[in-house]
Amino acid sequence: MLWVRNRSSRPAVVLLDEGGIENLTMRRVGSRLGITGAALYWHIKSRHELLLLAVDSVWGQAPLLCLDDLPWRAAVLAMADNLRSMCVRHPWLLTAMTIQPLDGPARDHHDRHLLAVCQNGRTHKAGCRTSRPEHHHVRDRLRTRGSP
Repeated sequence: MLWVRNRSSRPAVVLLDEGGIENLTMRRVGSRLGITGAALYWHIKSRHELLLLAVDSVWGQAPLLCLDDLPWRAAVLAMADNLRSMCVRHPWLLTAMTIQPLDGPARDHHDRHLLAVCQNGRTHKAGCRTSRPEHHHVRDRLRTRGSP
């Protein structure tokens, strides 16, 4: 039943949005899917794996800008604003990512896109740090703008 694995991220994200990481349980997700928590374990090995699916689902919704439309600095700032919005919509996300590595295909795609933006700008400016710079940039942007 591949559909269980594919459909489990949506109710997981809803539960996380409603009550944070503590609210995410296999039983609650299973209930929203119409199956038991034990049945969900057959398809998803652990709560951590379920969290990975939810995080990847959220990262998959992050818009990526066309690299040709903006100078590199404006593109990085726009991406930071998009990440800030994502963290505001899903406040559990930043906490979850600081506790443990939660990389997945969507996050990797986003990082490759950010790296491409920074590499395109290197010929004109100093460029960007390439080791997960968005975390620091979003944190700094949140501090400058204050709480949403």
